[in-house]
Amino acid sequence: MENKEKFAFRKVKMSEGVEVEFIKLLTSVETKNDEDVIKAFKVQLSSGVLTCHAEMLSRTPSQIIFQTSQFSKPYNFYKNWELWVFSNILGVWTLNRFRI
Repeated sequence: MENKEKFAFRKVKMSEGVEVEFIKLLTSVETKNDEDVIKAFKVQLSSGVLTCHAEMLSRTPSQIIFQTSQFSKPYNFYKNWELWVFSNILGVWTLNRFRI
């Protein structure tokens, strides 16, 4: 019997503009409490037909990790499960996104 991985992480390619946009969002709210950071993140990812669900898995001064999914209202299901890893190295934030 073949042993399959439960989760397969695939790195999501982003344009530089998208990466910069989310890093700017994070830097604008990084001093706020966890709930305010999550709320800002959810607003950015939501649209008229998609509702973003986000959970902060970890927060340290040098790293913030979110898990997100989007709920499609017309089709009544969740999609786009992703892990967002923001890392602060020497005062510069970077972003890596993974599809789960």
